Amino acid sequence: MAMWGKVREEDNRPVVSSRKVAEVFEKEHKIVMRDIRELGCAAEFAAYNFVCGSYKDAQNQERPEYLMTRLGFSVLTMGFTDTKGELPQFKPLRLRVRQRDYNINSVGTLDN
Repeated sequence: MAMWGKVREEDNRPVVSSRKVAEVFEKEHKIVMRDIRELGCAAEFAAYNFVCGSYKDAQNQERPEYLMTRLGFSVLTMGFTDTKGELPQFKPLRLRVRQRDYNINSVGTLDN
């Protein structure tokens, strides 16, 4: 399940593709894409941590994907409790992030 080998560098920062996340978590890519769009993150946070990109499929057609930072990956996968579980300590934080009790700035730190 390790993500090693699936992380690459883009714009001098490590990112992972939404396609690789779908593969590792055994989800359809379209479901991962939907989950990212429905996270409800602040626009500044989403723009920095979920960069919309594209790839060429087996038929050489452009298809959408997201490239996400480590923080974006963490926020997204905290909601994948149905297949991988969640540490109990993370649940309150996940709920606060989703309810926007905290403002997460573009560099990925929490501001009260």
